[in-house]
Amino acid sequence: MDTNSHSPTTLSNEPLGQPVVLVVDSDARSLRLLEVGLRQAGYLVATSASAAEALAQAESAPPVV
Repeated sequence: MDTNSHSPTTLSNEPLGQPVVLVVDSDARSLRLLEVGLRQAGYLVATSASAAEALAQAESAPPVV
């Protein structure tokens, strides 16, 4: 398994109006572990492998407060 590749789960892929946890980690294994654990706990999860990618996601789907 290539731990350096990452296909992000973007904020726009999640249902509208649902709170989403954005997980950011450059290590693919850690990112996947966090994603799976949070999903199993009932959270909707978006992932990003870098700060720049996370900022782009956050800007494209700003939080609803």
